[in-house]
Formats: sequence, C-alpha cells, structure tokens
Amino acid sequence: MKIRRACHPSRALSIASSPTPARPREAPSRRTHARSRTRAAALACLLAVVALACGGDESLDQLRALQAKGDFTATVEPLRRLVDAHPDDPEASYLYGIALLNTGAPDRAIWAIRKAAASPAWKRPAGLALANAAFAAQEWENAIRSANELLEDDPDDVDALLVRANARLENHDDLESVIADLDRVIELRPDDVNARIARVSTLIAMGRVDEAAEGITALEDEAKASDVPEPLRAQVCAIAAAFANDRGRHDEAKAKFEACLEQFPRNMAVVGEYVDFLDQRQMPEAANAVMRATLEQSPNDSSIRLSLSRRLVSMKRYEESEALLRAGTQL
Repeated sequence: MKIRRACHPSRALSIASSPTPARPREAPSRRTHARSRTRAAALACLLAVVALACGGDESLDQLRALQAKGDFTATVEPLRRLVDAHPDDPEASYLYGIALLNTGAPDRAIWAIRKAAASPAWKRPAGLALANAAFAAQEWENAIRSANELLEDDPDDVDALLVRANARLENHDDLESVIADLDRVIELRPDDVNARIARVSTLIAMGRVDEAAEGITALEDEAKASDVPEPLRAQVCAIAAAFANDRGRHDEAKAKFEACLEQFPRNMAVVGEYVDFLDQRQMPEAANAVMRATLEQSPNDSSIRLSLSRRLVSMKRYEESEALLRAGTQL
C-alpha cells in the first residue's frame, strides 16, 4: 500500500512532474528552448515580487495587525527593513520569520525565527515557529529537534507534540511513537481534527488498514458538523479519496476527488492530492486542467501559477509556461 503524506497546514502544494509528451514533428532548437527557459525564469522572479509591499515606515503594531488579518505578504518588505534597522529586536525577527513562513519561504524564515528564539521571552513562540518552519522546509530532523526542545520544558505542549508526530511520520521514523504522541494530543485536545487526520495517515503507513478505515469514517461523520472549519473538512475529504486510491479503488477515488474539488475548489490539499492521483493514473492533461481551473478561480495565487508553469516546463511546453507567467504579471 502506498504511504500517503499527512495533510498539514504548512504543507506547500507539491505537484508531481508529468511524463514527457511525445516529441513534436518540428521541435524548437536548443537555443530557442534556452531563451524560453530564461524568459520563464525571469517572469517567475517578477511574479514572486510583484505582490511585495514597498516604501513606508510601518510600525510593529501596524504589521502585527496586518498579520492578524492574514495579510502576510504586505508585511514582508517592511519587516525586512525593520530587521535591518534593528537586528537585535526579537519581535521584529519573529514577525519577519512568520511572514516568510506564510509566504512560501520557510528556508529563509528559519534564520529569522532562530534569532528570535535566542531571546528567553520569545523562546516558546519562536521555538514552535522554528519547528513549523523546519517542517515546511521538509527538514524533518530539525523539526523533531525543535519540538523536542519545547517538550523538555513542557511534555504536554500539544502543538509541539503535533509537529513532532507529523515530522516523524514524514521521516518514517518510529511510527509507534507517532501514534503515542497523537494519542496524547487527542487526550489533551479531543476536538483536534489535525491530530485525528495525522493518526489515520500513520495507521495507513503502518498497514493497519481496518483501523484507518474506521478513523476516516469517524472523521467524515465529524466533518459534517457545521462548526468544523472548511480547511479541515477539505483535508478530511482529500484523505478519504486518497485512501480509496491506496486500496486500489481507483474509480471510487476519482469520484471522491471530483466531489471534493466541487465542494472545495480552491483548497490546495484537495487540488494537490487530486493532481497527484491523476499523474499516477497517467492523466497529465487532466491534471493540468484541474490546475488551470483552480487558477481561473484564484488568478492571483502565484503558487498555483508557478506550479503549473513548472509542470509545463517539465513537459517541454516552454512557450505555454512563459505565457502563463506573463499573464500573472498583467493582473
């Protein structure tokens, strides 16, 4: 049985490369391909920076308020300037790291958050952010190490337990300990749907299929409640579809994925899992169509645009990739 990755809030959209299509009758020259790749790379860089804030002398209070609203992109540049001007301010470093973590730059976030964690007053929040940044960067050992440091101070730190469990699961490290951590999280926080999702993923990885099936059924029942946040309901939907695929029930999985996509058309956990499924089934054009449809609904989402662009490059469709990136700069 194929091991699925646990859905996690900080997981970036990961799209498997598609098989290379048949060579066209009149293939462009290598020089043309090189020029296209260069232009695509330049456009990708431009697309990545067009949303950055510039200028201004925003205070920490203002930047904190923007982050509280979920507008992390607007805080990146102002916080970079603040950190440059006040390199010893732990809160500025912490907020800068959080901004980077939430705008798809976990590798850059780590150094800023680690700097904040050196301050005793910021040890816990920065330590947890450091563990999450390492997880997002797929540095599983560092995520486990950071979580362990927090758990030395408080063995029942639920958030640290959850990060450690997810990192160990991704690292295929001591899955019995993963179950133990998740059981403790559920004991301390019974309504934690993330912990239940991770527990199901761990059971799948351990081959305990019947228990996993029971867990998914329970999650699907709980997800019908109106007070469950939409992102969690989407994760439950995606993992149920992926589980059907893992059990070889491909038609059932496809139907479930399509239902998930109809209900949660902009959720990246759903889109990413469905694209992975279609690629596994040798349906790259269908996967591209899913991504294009998602991009049409969220044209300003640079992560989707860049992911689709990379897929097109992997298929040697350089002009399409360039046009896609260029369109993103004209919004």
